[in-house]
Amino acid sequence: MIDRKNLAQLEEAIEEEQPPESEYVERIYAELGVAFPNGVRKSYEDVRDFHDSVVRNRRYYLESEIRTLRDRMNARRELLRRVDARRAEIMGTLEHGGALGSFVSLQKVLARDQADVQVLRNKFEAADALEATDRQIKARRVELQDRMSVDLSEREVAVTEATVLFSDYARVVISGGNAKCP
Repeated sequence: MIDRKNLAQLEEAIEEEQPPESEYVERIYAELGVAFPNGVRKSYEDVRDFHDSVVRNRRYYLESEIRTLRDRMNARRELLRRVDARRAEIMGTLEHGGALGSFVSLQKVLARDQADVQVLRNKFEAADALEATDRQIKARRVELQDRMSVDLSEREVAVTEATVLFSDYARVVISGGNAKCP
């Protein structure tokens, strides 16, 4: 496609390539009644010849580029024709040997297996996420148990003192106030 676009641009450029119009300058001078002196006419002819040479060279270059592009496009067409013929030959061989049907069946099996693999990957990722959550819950539980043990250790002295006081008050109450309160 790029070569086709380039070819179209080159063909358009070659069609647009025209030698510069020089006769109008001579015509204008003639209409005004001014004639070119011979020295100016010779310089003018040299300039016109130079411009004609530039136009010819550019046209030659554009034609050369067009030939190169067409040759390259023809070579690609030939390559595609050979590749297509080879593909047709291989597919014919596969079809006649029954291998084409086997190939298509194997492609279906492969597609189904790939879908199964994707399902298993999704399940694995979900299980992995669930396992990570379970590990986080267990870690949190251990952390809370440790904090509770520390809290109970810190409160053990207060609980022991409260138990002793309660026992003392209970003794006083039971003895009818005869026992001494601490």
